[in-house]
Amino acid sequence: MSKLSADELRAKVTNRLIEALENGTRPWIKPWIGDPNAGFPTNIVSKNRYRGVNPWMLNLTSMDKDFSSKWWGTYKQWQGLDGNVRKGEKSTMIVFWKTLSRYVTNESTGESERKMTFFLRYSNVFNFDQVDNAGEELPEGKAHKLDKYRINKDEIPTFEHEVFEPAESVINDSGASIEYKGGRAFYSPSTDSITCPLKEKFPKLQDFYSTMFHELAHWCEKRTGFKEVEDKSYALGELVAEIGSCYVCEHIGVPVENPDENDEHHAAYLKSWLGALKDDPKFIFTASKWASKAADMLLDDEVKYDDDKTVEKEVAMA
Repeated sequence: MSKLSADELRAKVTNRLIEALENGTRPWIKPWIGDPNAGFPTNIVSKNRYRGVNPWMLNLTSMDKDFSSKWWGTYKQWQGLDGNVRKGEKSTMIVFWKTLSRYVTNESTGESERKMTFFLRYSNVFNFDQVDNAGEELPEGKAHKLDKYRINKDEIPTFEHEVFEPAESVINDSGASIEYKGGRAFYSPSTDSITCPLKEKFPKLQDFYSTMFHELAHWCEKRTGFKEVEDKSYALGELVAEIGSCYVCEHIGVPVENPDENDEHHAAYLKSWLGALKDDPKFIFTASKWASKAADMLLDDEVKYDDDKTVEKEVAMA
């Protein structure tokens, strides 16, 4: 496998997103299917959610190829589970950081110090919908080890809840100060609180939850360190909040729909994001990194935050 430089990888990822946005697609938004094996892109072996830019890159492939499964893995990972990637299937690229640790001598003190160097790398993964069962023929009545990961498309439930308890739990467990009133949703840094219209004011329940998680992602900014990022733009902050909201919605199963393509507000954001993407190849990496951190915090995942606020060290790891 030929190696791509960090700049080449950034350009490849950024160009893929630019193409999607120019076609009116926001790839971090993926419709929900009510099945435990559908939802947020997850590695089949580690069972960890993909992070950073990887979820929307995998969602883009799922949208294009009509994949339903949330499970992804490398060719070798599927082989290790007696899975057979079908001949002719194309992989999807994910990116991650590799570290190199070495000791160098401090010229001032003469002492040996540990230095970490980060390298942007990539891997290729396949969706479960590209994989068949393999291995020896099983006795009648015995299930293949991969069968429990398959989606039962005949038993997909509908979204008919007055409230969606997993979403309510995330909101309540956040500990954020929230007041439900008025006609607009916003986070106030001065009071460290969120104001949101009443739930019944939203035409669709999923609109309420995606709005709440958007504002909660803003609420997370000073808690994850994003607030201290230098030279962050309004467009970056809004993109972080939007992607963070969609990551939470997708993980817990809240259906999120693409907005009307004629929505002027949506169109204005697309324009600002496209401009930022074309000007700065690190823009989407930075946005995805901080969106993942906000989602991890809201989902109560244990995350170690690095001290370096300027380098997108945690693009993604499966």
